[in-house]
Amino acid sequence: MLIAEHISFGYDGRPVISDLSVDCCRAEIVGIVGASGSGKTTVLNIFSGNLKSHSGSVTVDGISPREAAQAQKIGYVFQSPALFPWATVEANVSVPLKLRCFHHPSSSFSGSSDNKNSERRVQWALELAQIQDAAQRYPHELSGGMKARVALARAIVYKPRLLLLDESTTGLDDIAKENLYKVLQEVIAETEAATVLVGHDLSELILLCDRVYVLRRHGVSSRIVHCEMIPFKRPRGVDLFDDPSFISTRKRLREELC
Repeated sequence: MLIAEHISFGYDGRPVISDLSVDCCRAEIVGIVGASGSGKTTVLNIFSGNLKSHSGSVTVDGISPREAAQAQKIGYVFQSPALFPWATVEANVSVPLKLRCFHHPSSSFSGSSDNKNSERRVQWALELAQIQDAAQRYPHELSGGMKARVALARAIVYKPRLLLLDESTTGLDDIAKENLYKVLQEVIAETEAATVLVGHDLSELILLCDRVYVLRRHGVSSRIVHCEMIPFKRPRGVDLFDDPSFISTRKRLREELC
């Protein structure tokens, strides 16, 4: 689904990412862990088509990330939920569908059944993200965990083939994180989206991912130095944190980060 081979990128002649290769299959969750400033968000922006790598190649479902983004094959959940404060939860989640109709007037969402199709799709996304009971609330009425689930529902409403998550649990308390971990695993199981999650919380990445890549700075740029296969069966809960195998996996990844 996602294939990135030997990509490099820099800003104003300053290298940021060098010779990075990552792949992610359908229904798989792949993590990229790295220290602050290692280029994790830059990698996601290359995968999303917001940035173009200076060398190497990236494809999403066989086409370039920019083409995939234009075809709404990529969903992106940012660090901040970035919800429209004047719109209800339901209206926030419907935004991508409205943009699809605007940019692709001949799409399946542009005929006489447009409103019903959109309503069904929004309801499906709200239910999958377990935020349907707050559909008529406004962002200022929501907790941080609820806002994160709204952002997730908005990212999956058009059923993307690739889902990108940029430290989407930042700022949440432990209970909200635990709830989001459960919801995320259910969302991926249902949508079968290839999912790339970046962050610096090792426990979180081990809990959620099937593979974890370690991104570490070497000289002036960062590169992948290790890939850890995560063997635990799903669904996974935070009780796994106390498992000896989990602890040893975390220790190995911690050593690779140093």
